[in-house]
Amino acid sequence: MQKNKKIENPPIEMGNMFKIVLIILIVFGIFYVITYYIKKGNNETYNNQPNTYTTIQYDEILIGSILNQPEDEYYVLLVSQDLYNRYYKNYLSQYSNGNKFYYAIIENGLNKSYFNETSNLKPEDIKDFKFNTISLLKIKESKIAETYEGNENVMKEIIEINK
Repeated sequence: MQKNKKIENPPIEMGNMFKIVLIILIVFGIFYVITYYIKKGNNETYNNQPNTYTTIQYDEILIGSILNQPEDEYYVLLVSQDLYNRYYKNYLSQYSNGNKFYYAIIENGLNKSYFNETSNLKPEDIKDFKFNTISLLKIKESKIAETYEGNENVMKEIIEINK
C-alpha cells in the first residue's frame, strides 16, 4: 500500500502576488478611464441636440374603432395619407366649426381589410364595413348616421358643416 503523498505547491512569493494585483488594478483602471470618456462624450453629444418632444395625437383612429369614440356626435374621414397631408389636415384644423373630426388612413395595415371594390358604409356590424374611396362618416350616438363618398362629395359636406 502506498501512502498518499501530499503534493506541495510551491509557495507564491510576495513579489509575484504584488505583480498580479498590480496588473489587475491597471486593467480595471484602463477600463474605468475608457468608460468615463465614452460616457462623457455621449452626454455632450446628447446635450448638444435640440430638445424634441413626442406628441401624441388622438385624431387618427382605426376603422374598427370608428363607433367607439367618446363624443356623442363626430365625423370620421377615411382618406389616404397623401390626400390627408395635402388637403384635409390644415383645412379641418382651421375650419372644423367646433365639430370633432377623426381620420383613418387607408394605407394603415389594420385598415386595409376594410378597403374593398364595393362599399358597405352602413353595416349592421362594424366587421362588415367596407369602403372603396375617400369617405366621410357622420357618427351619432355610436351609429353611422350619414355617409359621403368621393372627394367631391366629402369636400361639399365639409363646406356645409362650416357654414
